[in-house]
Amino acid sequence: MSRRGRGHTGGDHELGRELNLVPYLDIMVNLVLFMLVNIVSFLSFTILNASIPQLNTGPASEAQAQAKGEELLLVMYVYENSILIAPSVTNGKPIPKKSFEKVKAQGSDEKVYNFAGINAYLGTIKSRFPKEEKILITSKPDISYESIIQAMDAARETDSGLEDLFPEVTLSI
Repeated sequence: MSRRGRGHTGGDHELGRELNLVPYLDIMVNLVLFMLVNIVSFLSFTILNASIPQLNTGPASEAQAQAKGEELLLVMYVYENSILIAPSVTNGKPIPKKSFEKVKAQGSDEKVYNFAGINAYLGTIKSRFPKEEKILITSKPDISYESIIQAMDAARETDSGLEDLFPEVTLSI
């Protein structure tokens, strides 16, 4: 009778054989590809058109600052209950800071930011500085992402969307 017939399991004879790794590698490659596809589909990135501050190449002299004339540094602070717009003018007439408290939304008791008022105030600043395009938006980490994006949208263009206000938004959180 043969060895197999007597219930022989292989013993020393099968120890010399190599393990077939091809099916295992096929499964691993498919698993890695499946995981990559799923990770990419779950992560949806939105590209925000925001700029980073420029690195100054050297110290600015007072003569350079005077030659430029009026300059505007526009900062928007997003708080939990209000938005403060703080323009700072060098070499010119100052513009007052203005705070916009949250107002009740139409048809509900929920309070929302007054983006129409913010947009109108930024429009008056833009009429004085038509070439200025930069604004710095800063907030605390507990402010919602949606509120920051709405503030960016209000700062970028008018309500009608026909005119740019301050399209170069820099975020500081």
